[in-house]
Amino acid sequence: MELAIYIVAYILIGHKILLNTVRNVRKGEIFDENFLMVIASIGAFILGYYAEAVAVMLFYRVGEYFQERASEKATGSIQAMLDVRPEMADVMGVLTPAQEVTVGTVIRVSPGEKVPLDGVIIDGTSEMNTAALTGESAPRAVKIGDEVLAGFVNMGGLLSVQTTKEFGETVFSKVINMVKESHAKKARAEKFITRFARYYTPAVVTLAAFIALVPPLIFSEPYSEWVYSALVFLVISCPCALLISVPLSFFAGIGAAAKNGIFVKGGQYLEALAHVDSFVFDKTGTLTTGEFKLQELIAMEGFTDEEVLRYAAIAEQHSTHPIARCLVAAYNKPLPQEYTDYQEVAGRGIYVMSNGDKIWVGKVDSMDNRYIYVTVNLRVIGKILVGDTIGSNVKDSLLTLRSLGVKSMHMLSGDNHTAAKYVADSLPLDGFMAELMPADKLEQLSTIISKSKKTAF
Repeated sequence: MELAIYIVAYILIGHKILLNTVRNVRKGEIFDENFLMVIASIGAFILGYYAEAVAVMLFYRVGEYFQERASEKATGSIQAMLDVRPEMADVMGVLTPAQEVTVGTVIRVSPGEKVPLDGVIIDGTSEMNTAALTGESAPRAVKIGDEVLAGFVNMGGLLSVQTTKEFGETVFSKVINMVKESHAKKARAEKFITRFARYYTPAVVTLAAFIALVPPLIFSEPYSEWVYSALVFLVISCPCALLISVPLSFFAGIGAAAKNGIFVKGGQYLEALAHVDSFVFDKTGTLTTGEFKLQELIAMEGFTDEEVLRYAAIAEQHSTHPIARCLVAAYNKPLPQEYTDYQEVAGRGIYVMSNGDKIWVGKVDSMDNRYIYVTVNLRVIGKILVGDTIGSNVKDSLLTLRSLGVKSMHMLSGDNHTAAKYVADSLPLDGFMAELMPADKLEQLSTIISKSKKTAF
């Protein structure tokens, strides 16, 4: 009865391993971890160690469970991308599945909507949040003739867009496909235990066969005693501690990383980090916080910093633009609400009349376009530099990577060259590239990978 209970438990726990062993033996792939588990557990049954036979299978399955649980979470990032992909297009008032819209069709994109298909603007002006594709922190001004891509978010006026690509050919769709293909390749990566068993299993089986056959011939002793010793050797050689400790170690490492905001998709990637000698970083939200802050304020003669910031905040207080919210927050004092002739020019700035003053906050032709100029009654009273801020611990983290043996660190950004250069110059990087689309980043990354031992992006 006891033996029957153990056999049932053995089959329930180890049936997958038994089937894999039979399948692999038929294909000629004998010496793997499955074969090792089977011969060790059968040996334990023959010796009467029923609990040990079941434990061999149990330990291995527990280790496998933790590895599979960690790797299954990798699909979450792909699903998140699919969830934000726009599925419907407004074909001049008629909602149509984006997959059915042909090239050359004119679609409308209302304020706050995502662009469903790549195309060219044929009517309207606006600003686009391009962060989903480029990572660019500041909205991008667009006008008639400019290209817009699926995934961009319209932050301003109504746009008419003539499509240039079908749904499956958009840049956004290609990014999703690249992620899927990359994940599929990673999922086929060899596990540590499989690599270990490829060499360990034939060595153990060979030694067990030697113990069972050679000593009886040399010492003229009964085969039964040495076969028993060979079976004992097989059981004690089964690396149960390794089978459970390696996956659990990786799982513990993955869990510790997650508590610190780092998502590791599986044990093999944690192991691969030990060999990384090159790092490539995105800018916005990685090296920077992704939030605008006032970096510099220069008041012209006769004006104070507070006056310049106050006039800027008066003009910007009713705008939803990220830079506008930054300036209002920087002033952080009550503002007059009366204003007339409010005009917001996409990509240029804001004009407003307040208490008899003509205020313009934005770009001024022939002047440094890095700055936001504040003019009152056609006179420049100051200029403000606003930018995405570098994370508080980023520089120290990069220096730590350098001390750990990382030889190369680069930044690839979709942001404009000026903003990217400011960040790169402030950090211990070896180089940077700016104004890149996802496909451009992939091309640059491939070049860096070809010159390094192992690269992390």
